[in-house]
Amino acid sequence: MIERVLETYNDLAINSIQKKIKRTNDVDYSQLYKYLDRAVYLENDAMYVDTMDLPRPVLRYESTDIVYLYCYILDEIVQQLDEDVPDSVKCHIQDISFLAQHFKDDYLTSEQSIFAQDTFLETTNILKEALDNIDQHTYYKDTDYWVLYEAIETFLYGELSPDLDDGEYWGIKGFSLIWEDMCNTYFFKHHKDNICCADTDIKLNGHVNDKRKEDDINRVGNFPINKDKEKWLYSGESDIDDENKQRKLQWHELIVIEFDKNLSREVLKKDKRNGNKSVRHQYFPSRLYEQGFQSRLVMSRFLRPDLVLKSNQSNGNIELEIIDYKDVPLDVYINPSSAKDYKKRQKDIIKQLTYELSLQQKHKVSHNKFFIPYYYKTIDPNNLGEVEIILPNGISIFKANFFYIQNQYLQENL
Repeated sequence: MIERVLETYNDLAINSIQKKIKRTNDVDYSQLYKYLDRAVYLENDAMYVDTMDLPRPVLRYESTDIVYLYCYILDEIVQQLDEDVPDSVKCHIQDISFLAQHFKDDYLTSEQSIFAQDTFLETTNILKEALDNIDQHTYYKDTDYWVLYEAIETFLYGELSPDLDDGEYWGIKGFSLIWEDMCNTYFFKHHKDNICCADTDIKLNGHVNDKRKEDDINRVGNFPINKDKEKWLYSGESDIDDENKQRKLQWHELIVIEFDKNLSREVLKKDKRNGNKSVRHQYFPSRLYEQGFQSRLVMSRFLRPDLVLKSNQSNGNIELEIIDYKDVPLDVYINPSSAKDYKKRQKDIIKQLTYELSLQQKHKVSHNKFFIPYYYKTIDPNNLGEVEIILPNGISIFKANFFYIQNQYLQENL
């Protein structure tokens, strides 16, 4: 997404669009003294000014507005990368900053930024609205316009990736997917031998997967989720035998919930023939009969927690730790302030306890965690984070050291 913005930069294309700028017919009478040399003087000594070059707090609906928006995004990226950008961009940093300032003056405050923790959502919403307005009111759209537009659109909204064939897309709004990859990268680098199951298919340097081929040989996923093998997860061999004791079950096979539709149910019904008295009836909602005998109809659903780890193993007994990565503020789980937060908290807790229940059928679960990003003031490379609170249901809220995990992720992917 960021590379698309960097690669799009073309000084000649931006200049060609800039030359299409026109002066405004609006007149600011307080600025008339600046236009004495451009004025037309009438016979009665009055002066007439037909155009002015004025900064405006609204879009001018010209192609040049797309330049300002693009340069603002590019300038933010350059600052975030500490100017570690291609030479074609680096040698024009001052020009890019100058054009970016036009957009900032018209739309943003000094505190707002794409990469600021507190303002990124508000800022990106402003950028999306600006892009939409520019596109609706720009009537002449040449090749240069569309190159910049598509780079901005990809950055703000994301795009489908036909090369990956995964049907997923993401943009600035999709950081939760990056957070999952960051966390999985850390655990596979430092706790790979203890990983039972992980809902991921990240690439890992030095990792060789004999179940994958060519470009995917470094991916960790070893079990396809669907028949077309488009999505994979990682699942190791458990210590539990299958029903026929012919093999060991994979860990993901143990994380399952089942519903037997043949279970009998008892209900109270009114019996009109007996004076409308309540009579207890037993019925079987989904019985199937084949060749004279009842067949068992069971609905199964395999669950996919982000990570299941071995936390302790002694005397043949394995204790497990369940971790789910959540890119949400701490207060969502500790002190939800809205109906939306409360609903998410409730839904996440139910899912997490369901994971725990499925694994408790065969093993002891020692820890169950929500793993959220936390921005510590000091960066301690040896500190993964700490537990903020343990909820009444036993789920821990773990404040993960964002900068430490980020460094681990960048070292693996650069």
